[in-house]
Amino acid sequence: MEDQQWITQEEIGQRVRVLRQARGFSQERLAHEAAQIYWQHHPGGPMLTIHWVMRLERAFTNVIDVEKLSAVAAALGVPLSRLLLPSAEAGAPLGHVEAQAPSP
Repeated sequence: MEDQQWITQEEIGQRVRVLRQARGFSQERLAHEAAQIYWQHHPGGPMLTIHWVMRLERAFTNVIDVEKLSAVAAALGVPLSRLLLPSAEAGAPLGHVEAQAPSP
């Protein structure tokens, strides 16, 4: 059996930050875009705020809400695996994102 490689919260936060900056999003814009996606699937659910994004990027949270992280990945235009898998398995280089027209 192979050794399982795990990704740390710090690495997840770093990936979110790198991808957010490559996309040209502020933390506020990422929170707004991700919140819209999240609330489509979880109406009335807990809020996804800029403070949550800031805490995620700085690994200042004990538990990462995978549903919210999935919304963040969607807002960044990447699969959730880009944020969670060890880099060798994550696909394209971390800073690489497909060009996307800005939302109005």
